[in-house]
Amino acid sequence: MIGSSIGGPSALETLFKSLQPPFSVPILITQHMPPVFTATFAKRLEKVTGIPTFEASDGMLVQSNHIYVAQGGKHMRLKRQNKMVQTEVYDGEDINFVKPAIDPLLEWDVMDAMVPKISKSPKDVS
Repeated sequence: MIGSSIGGPSALETLFKSLQPPFSVPILITQHMPPVFTATFAKRLEKVTGIPTFEASDGMLVQSNHIYVAQGGKHMRLKRQNKMVQTEVYDGEDINFVKPAIDPLLEWDVMDAMVPKISKSPKDVS
């Protein structure tokens, strides 16, 4: 999960040029950008990375080795649908004066669904 703002597009291109796909995880990006530019930005990232890159729409299945860019002017979060993880794109209030914001992607219930808990105590593991 990556959140970026001013300078983000060029920084992300530099980052992805230095990485070697395939990626074993999905990459989710919230870039503070007006609605008309995020689809173009996703296409540009796909050219740079050579992996499937999408402007996320509601209900997309989240897969490894894919990049999902939040739509400009909308928030993106993840939801569990049975054993699958999907994008949820929605119009909500600005968070920290921006939309999209990274905050919805960092919600703990989704992180629990995607990241195993590691603990020495069996009581800590759900």
